[in-house]
Amino acid sequence: MSLIPKAKETLKRECGFKKGSSVLVACSGGADSVALLHFLHTLKEKLGIAKLGVYHLNHGLRGEEANADEEFVANLAKYLDIPFHSDRADVAAYAAQHGISLEM
Repeated sequence: MSLIPKAKETLKRECGFKKGSSVLVACSGGADSVALLHFLHTLKEKLGIAKLGVYHLNHGLRGEEANADEEFVANLAKYLDIPFHSDRADVAAYAAQHGISLEM
């Protein structure tokens, strides 16, 4: 099976995607999520994606590095001409308040 049919099948199976649906890609700014965003943007029509957007959550854990990741994803969205959505969260405070690890 070639890449595009495999991608369509994976989107359908794992995400419940139907042709003509909108897709919001969670993007950390790391290589994997940036590659996924580029892949979906490049093949948007062939995959049947009606609207594509990107979402970034700044976890507030790495100071200026985290801010730079957020800015990178915002600039990437602008370059790709797709909507950008972001939030900031104090993950360390939330974890402490709920007695859970940062990973949880």
